[in-house]
Amino acid sequence: MPPYYVLISLVSRQLQYRLDVAEADSRQESEKARSAQAQLDRLREERSHLQSESSVRESEVTLLRANEKRALRDLADHRERMKTLEEELHKVCHKCSKNLLKNIMCTKTSFLLVLLGKGCPQR
Repeated sequence: MPPYYVLISLVSRQLQYRLDVAEADSRQESEKARSAQAQLDRLREERSHLQSESSVRESEVTLLRANEKRALRDLADHRERMKTLEEELHKVCHKCSKNLLKNIMCTKTSFLLVLLGKGCPQR
C-alpha cells in the first residue's frame, strides 16, 4: 500500500472523528434548544394564564368598588331619611305634648267647673 493511502486513511479518520464530534455537539445543542423552547412555551402559557386571572381580578375589584360606592350612597340616603324622620317624630311628640297638656288643663278646668256646679266647658 502506498504511503499516501495511509495518509489519506489517517486524514479520513480524523475528519470522521471531527464530524462525529460535531454531530454530537449539534444533537446536544438541538436538545438544549428544544428544552429551552419547551420551557419558553410553558412560561408563555403561564403568563397568559396569569394575565387572564389578573383581568378577572381587576373586573372583580371594579365591581366591588362600584358596589361600595352604591352602598355608601345608600347609607347617606338612609342617614338623611333617618334624620328627617327623627325631626318629624320630634315635631309630632312636641305637638302631642302640647295637646296632652291642653287636655289635662281642660280636664282640670272641667273637673273644677263640675265641682262648682257650672257644667262642662266647650272645647
